[in-house]
Amino acid sequence: MYKKEVDMQDLAKQLIEERNIFKDALEKGPCGVAILDKDKKIVYLNPVILRMWGYKIEEREKLKDISVFSSDKDSISNLINKVFEEPKELSQELVGTRKDGEEFWIRVSLTPLFIEEQLCYVILFAEDISEEKRKQKELERYVDHLLTFNAKISKDGRVLMVN
Repeated sequence: MYKKEVDMQDLAKQLIEERNIFKDALEKGPCGVAILDKDKKIVYLNPVILRMWGYKIEEREKLKDISVFSSDKDSISNLINKVFEEPKELSQELVGTRKDGEEFWIRVSLTPLFIEEQLCYVILFAEDISEEKRKQKELERYVDHLLTFNAKISKDGRVLMVN
């Protein structure tokens, strides 16, 4: 009997330790994470995703509806619905709208989570890619400028005309 109690205590300690590791990974990771239940209600939001959409950690408990993730043409809501209808991983880049109305580029990935072959949760991963998009646009402007750059140079190397 004593051996069984020790085994149960060890198992409980191991489960608590694993839970704490996963919680720390979600809370301290670089990516925004939201977990939605089968009713499409938010059951978890990590600090990164809250900051991304302009919410404070204190507001986390009040945020239960997927409308929190406002985006252009409700693309995120549509993606979430799609994953629940046809459970498979999806990713998309789109424009999100923060609580204050500011728009920002995000890369959203959705992953269905099954328990005993039943779809129980969808995990939403979000990454703010605004800076990446800004740099991409800047690079495109430079390329366009280079492609339209035109110069006429004389035989002796003087620049006669620049377009």
